[in-house]
Amino acid sequence: MVTPNLVRKISSKRTLVSSMIVGAVAVTILITISVINARVINDDPKELQLLHVIYRHGPRTPADTYPNDPYINETFYPVGWGQITNPGKVQMYELGKWLRERYGNFLGSLYNPSEFYVQTTDVDRTKVTAQLINAGLWPPNSVQKWGPLDWQPIPVHSEPLHLDHLLLVRKPCAQYSLELERLEKSDEIQLMLNEYKDLFNNLTAITGKNVKTFDDVQDIYSTLIAEEHFNLTLPEWTKDYFPDKMVPPTVFSYVLNAYNTKLQRLKGDILKKLHRCSSTPINYTRL
Repeated sequence: MVTPNLVRKISSKRTLVSSMIVGAVAVTILITISVINARVINDDPKELQLLHVIYRHGPRTPADTYPNDPYINETFYPVGWGQITNPGKVQMYELGKWLRERYGNFLGSLYNPSEFYVQTTDVDRTKVTAQLINAGLWPPNSVQKWGPLDWQPIPVHSEPLHLDHLLLVRKPCAQYSLELERLEKSDEIQLMLNEYKDLFNNLTAITGKNVKTFDDVQDIYSTLIAEEHFNLTLPEWTKDYFPDKMVPPTVFSYVLNAYNTKLQRLKGDILKKLHRCSSTPINYTRL
């Protein structure tokens, strides 16, 4: 989803920032662009001052599976488990080209490491996604051509998963864990869990995985959709459950992680940074 923040014209001598967030709940990429001089895009009389782009990594092979999965011994050679598929690579490259077409006047034609910074989670598929988008977004012009490829290397940065406090947010937080545990034990959430009790029991019997939570359903759903995108034939039982019956608990598994104000505050560093940039977008060089 692309959500540009367009504001009225201001002095073109100010330093402006465009930020792009690549993300899904579990895998996220952050791209920061610091640009001198605001630029009008596509003859729009408004002037682009700040840009947030939020998107997920490209389609991938399954990252995990369930005990009764007929493809449990599949190697997905030569792609491998949890990696971007060839159609996914094309999709992300085309997204980069679209961003170039849409925001080229704002970004300018020259890649400059002091103006463009990319950060992803420490996961192969997000780093590959960033590389592909960069390839479509920053094709080298005449002065940056260096050899036979119409491509230029652009650094992709990440934090170790156990220290990630911005994107995947795996860095331990005792307050967050305690609040999530309290919420999961609340009457409200227990009632919702009870509403899906039959689905949980049926999926447990069919898949061999002990399904007790919304996350458990999401794990199976993610495997099935990845196998479907890889053009594998799904088991017959999935016709009664996938995707329709599994979508609501899957969606709620993500919602639950930031269900109330306290959880949002404790796990919302990326939103805090976006808010700061939106409030004072001038003279930022890094998010």
